[in-house]
This record gives sequence, structure tokens and C-alpha cells, in this order.
Amino acid sequence: MTLSLPDDLAREITETARQRQQSPEDLLRQVWQHYRAAADTPTTPAQVRQRVYARARAYWQAHGVTDLLQLTDADLDAQFAFIDAGGVPHLKADAVNTPTTPLEGLLGVLDTDATDLSAAVSDTLHRHFRGNDDRPD
Repeated sequence: MTLSLPDDLAREITETARQRQQSPEDLLRQVWQHYRAAADTPTTPAQVRQRVYARARAYWQAHGVTDLLQLTDADLDAQFAFIDAGGVPHLKADAVNTPTTPLEGLLGVLDTDATDLSAAVSDTLHRHFRGNDDRPD
């Protein structure tokens, strides 16, 4: 099969492939794979929940937990808690605490009313380094 492209697009693809030291065909395959992966990414909370529930159901199916397989998405909306790092789904009724991550441990560490924490961190770093080196930058 042959695909015709406008000259400007063909030049751009060829130049980008040359810069990346790969063939135009490999570049297009890579771009297509990225596009397909992005198209499969859930974009709404409902789509995310459906994927999580599908993972939970696959786990329950594989482990013979047939009573939980009967739960509808609406049931799970009310009862589902999380899937742990081991891939085990938990319901709220399981009374299992959600594990904390190192990033969650940082919550509340910065004592600031700033709504843009990147600016607060930047200001803190500027003050710290300005004080240590007596440099204005």
C-alpha cells in the first residue's frame, strides 16, 4: 500500500525522523502508537471508574469471589474504596485504610496561604540561596 502525503508534511516527517536518527516509517509507527494509547486513556471520572471496576471484577473473577461480581457500577459507586498496590480491590465495608504514599506525607508541610505552590517553593528557594551566598540571583 502506498500513502500519499502533501509535500510539506512529508518534508516535516522526514526532517523530524532524520533529527531523531530513525526512519520516517518508524517515526510514524511511534506517533501512531502514542495516538492510540492516548485515545484509550479515560478522560472523564466515569470512564476512570469503569476501568477501575473492570480491574476489580477481573480480580474477583480470577479469585472466585462470585458474590462481588454481581455488583453493578451503581453499587460500586456507593461501595468501592480502592485497589491496593498488590492489585487487591477493597470495598468501604472492608474497613481497610487507604495506604499513604510519600507524596501524601508532604501534605501540609508547606505553611503557606499561596494557591500556587510552585511560586511559594520558588520564593522559598530564592530566599534560601540569596541568604547563603549573598547573591541577588
